[in-house]
Amino acid sequence: MSTARAIRILLVEDDPDDAHLVRSLLEEQEESSFAVSWHQSLAAGLADLAAAPCDAVLLDLSLPDSQGFDGLREINRLHREVPVVVLTGLSDAGNGLEALGLGAEDYLLKTGLDRNLLSRALRYARERRALNNQLEELRERERHDREQAAFARLLAPPRTSVTAQLYGSSELPESSPQLYAELVQRYGDLLDSHFCEAPQQGERAISRELQTMSESLGLMYAGPRDVIRIHQEALRRGTASATDLVARAMGNEGRLMLVELMGYLLAYYRCQATGIHLHPAAMTRPRGAAPAKDN
Repeated sequence: MSTARAIRILLVEDDPDDAHLVRSLLEEQEESSFAVSWHQSLAAGLADLAAAPCDAVLLDLSLPDSQGFDGLREINRLHREVPVVVLTGLSDAGNGLEALGLGAEDYLLKTGLDRNLLSRALRYARERRALNNQLEELRERERHDREQAAFARLLAPPRTSVTAQLYGSSELPESSPQLYAELVQRYGDLLDSHFCEAPQQGERAISRELQTMSESLGLMYAGPRDVIRIHQEALRRGTASATDLVARAMGNEGRLMLVELMGYLLAYYRCQATGIHLHPAAMTRPRGAAPAKDN
């Protein structure tokens, strides 16, 4: 008798007859290699996914709390590593093809469904998603390595930074270690806040704090090397005990914050040199938003 772990399938289907059909095809045979957990709503399915690992999801597109592709989008947003196979009726078969473009691994018509077709689709979906996850991790690792190499080149000798040459000031970790540590902490707090604040409110708060940080950096004649050091140190601390998924998300958010902080610091130095102040709304608008227009 095989001791291999059963493939755990999460079935999200509100029709009891359809759910019974799927479960009977996968489970009601000797030595079944599938274990099916059934829920009739998207909320219950997501709660199950959060509580226990799952090998694949069989998802109906019409649920009491989710219509169309909302359920597929939500599962992909929260659990990108889990493959989703969409179940659809004959009358809306076109939705299956559209689901593939939105991240589903496969789609199956409920009409004419049999065990071989169902089990093959689930196994292939697992294999494809596992391969895609490995490729994504490889791409992320390569991008991280390229980024670190670029930072290393920027931080490499000569040790005298542009601002030091202009203003006679050494780099922050050496000239102001306590202030440097405080800036690293503030930057790290901003990274953390991105994951717990409401999106719109959080973006505005982060932008305002980054602008304030740029002014502090400007008063200390900080340069790009200082900003990169702060970014690297805060990111290293923030991801030290994080999962790979959270670490990647923080890395992506950190890149945006790094570019934004660099932009604010550049604007600060431009203002000091020219006396021209930017419109306050332009300095604090959320990332990606259009500039404010003067009345």
